[in-house]
Amino acid sequence: MKIKPLIILFLLIGLVNIHAENPCGIMSPRSGSGAWGMGGLYLTNGEHLSVFDQSGKKIGSVERLKHNYVLKTDYTDHSGKIQSLWKAQESVGHYQYSILRVSKTSNEERFKIHWANEEGLNLFITAKDLNKSNGDFCTYAELLFNEYIPEELLKGRNMAKLGVNLERNCLNLREAPNKEANKIFCIPSNDFDNFAYAHVKQKASHNNWMKVHVNNCSPPNKVVIDEENDEGCHCRGKESEYLGWIKAIDENGFPNIWFSSTSY
Repeated sequence: MKIKPLIILFLLIGLVNIHAENPCGIMSPRSGSGAWGMGGLYLTNGEHLSVFDQSGKKIGSVERLKHNYVLKTDYTDHSGKIQSLWKAQESVGHYQYSILRVSKTSNEERFKIHWANEEGLNLFITAKDLNKSNGDFCTYAELLFNEYIPEELLKGRNMAKLGVNLERNCLNLREAPNKEANKIFCIPSNDFDNFAYAHVKQKASHNNWMKVHVNNCSPPNKVVIDEENDEGCHCRGKESEYLGWIKAIDENGFPNIWFSSTSY
C-alpha cells in the first residue's frame, strides 16, 4: 500500500503540536495517558513490523516515520487506513526520540501495543519479528538506569530532566532505599495547573530505587524564564533542595518518574 504524503504530513504535524517547547525542562506527569505496560518498543526510522490481532491474524504493519509510529491496516479485511499510534507513544527527552508502550504476553512470544482505539482492536507484534529487526524492547527500569539502550534513546535521556510521573500526587523521598526508611519529603508532580516545579537528578541507584537530588519550587512560588538577561529558568521565591532515595520503578514495572519532553 502506498503512503500518501499529505496524510503522513498531517500525522507528523499533529504529534509535534502535542509536545510544546519546554525550555525549563518541566516534566508533566503522564500516568493518566493510558496503560504503560512493561516497557517501550523502539524501531529505527522507516522500519516496520507486521502487526496481528488477538487471534494471530495479520492485519497490517506498524511503522516508524521519523518521530511518529503509525498503523497501516490491509485493504482486504480492514479499511486500509493509516492511523497514528500517538496514544500509545511516549517520548524520551525530545519528541523525536519515541517508543511505544507495550506488554509481553504470558508466553513471551508476542508484545501487545497499549493503544486505546474506538474499534477495540488489539494490536500485537511477535518477539521473533522484533528480534530480526533493528528495533528493541526496553523495560522502563532499563530506560532509566541502563547505559545499553538504543543510542537515540540514550541521547534523549541525557538531554532530559526527570520529574514525578504521578498526576496530582507526590512521591516519597526517603533516607534509604526501602519503604521502611524515614520519609524526608514528598516530591510533588509538575501538573501544569498548580505551578509546581520539581526537578529530580539521579545520583546513584540500587535495584529499582534511585538516589536523587531534588530542586523544588512549590506554590505560591513560580518558575519564570528570564529572557531579558538570558539567565534561563529560575524559581521566583525560595527554592528547597533535598537529597534522598525514591522508588523509581514500582512493583508492576511502572515508572514513578519519567523524562521531560520538548520540541525546543
